[in-house]
Amino acid sequence: MNVAWQPQWYALRVTYGREMAAKQHLDEQSIDSFIPMRYEYFIRGKKKEKKLVPAITNLIFVHTSKLQIDILKQTTLPFLRYIIKHEEDKSYPLVVRQEDMENFIRIARQVEEDIRYLSPEDYNLQKGERVRIIGGPFVGAEGILVKVKGSRSKRVVVELEDMLQLATAAIPINWIEKIIA
Repeated sequence: MNVAWQPQWYALRVTYGREMAAKQHLDEQSIDSFIPMRYEYFIRGKKKEKKLVPAITNLIFVHTSKLQIDILKQTTLPFLRYIIKHEEDKSYPLVVRQEDMENFIRIARQVEEDIRYLSPEDYNLQKGERVRIIGGPFVGAEGILVKVKGSRSKRVVVELEDMLQLATAAIPINWIEKIIA
């Protein structure tokens, strides 16, 4: 089977903050997509308003074939851009493994929780242990148990292929089990 026809999770950039417009169009085409969201507070006049906004500007994950994305880019969504991964002398669009994307979505969908999007320098994955969350809103997610700078408690970090990491809210130790390889 031609790999270009296989549906996979692609990480895509969207120019000029049009991630919600892209998602709406993809939804209309029955193409799965995901945008990590968070609440942000805005001051309008004398009122403080809470609004759901993309947690990471200009990023959308799309689950379809490369050929379908190429068609969308040429026709209705010309502002989509592949995030390119470079390895040695090859470059190709960044694909996120299905299991990694499921873990990421499981955590990122909890917009009411205290989730932090991190850069690699915020923690050291080599020091942590691989764990699975067995209780609470993140049940089933797997990641690395770490102590995040600026946080008093431990969190579980879920990483997407050298691209993005997010840390859960503080998790009680009895909701975590060590994964034994």
